[in-house]
Amino acid sequence: MSKPIVAIVGRPNVGKSTLFRMLLKEVSSDSGLIRFGTNVVVGYYDQEHHVLHMEKTLFEEISDDYPELTNTEIRNTLALFLFRGDDIEKTVSVLSGGERARLTLSKLILSHMNLLVMDEPDVFLDFENLNGLRDLINAYEGTLLVITHSRYLLAHCFDRIWHLENGDLQEFEGNFTEYSYCRLQ
Repeated sequence: MSKPIVAIVGRPNVGKSTLFRMLLKEVSSDSGLIRFGTNVVVGYYDQEHHVLHMEKTLFEEISDDYPELTNTEIRNTLALFLFRGDDIEKTVSVLSGGERARLTLSKLILSHMNLLVMDEPDVFLDFENLNGLRDLINAYEGTLLVITHSRYLLAHCFDRIWHLENGDLQEFEGNFTEYSYCRLQ
């Protein structure tokens, strides 16, 4: 059985992020019941990067959350996300949006979650980093739910598309090319 890689799409302000906050029990749902299976560990990529501490260095951001890692393991993890040399001593507050996105992704990768919920991870990424995100999504071994407006990611990563409109979430049967064609009709 293949791992589910699901894109959640819809117009801006239709409720996609609210749906995620309901799944994470940050806000209550209007109706229904949300239950996860046994041993589900949820990781959440927040487009606002609330998991980051602005006063910490990049090295501290990782080492404080993962004290079992060696200095070399921390440096190697940061290097995977293009933070090398003196970069690791920068404080989070001076990072650009794309750099904060990469740091958040590095922390998520270390968290050993098996359900990754990502709210627009592509927002601040340039094309090179978008390719890295594509590779990360395709290599991830758990279940992914991703809100994205990136046609590039939609075309290269997802085997399922769920469309949210007027409070109704529907699975689209087909790939992104077919979805795009149907939406334009």
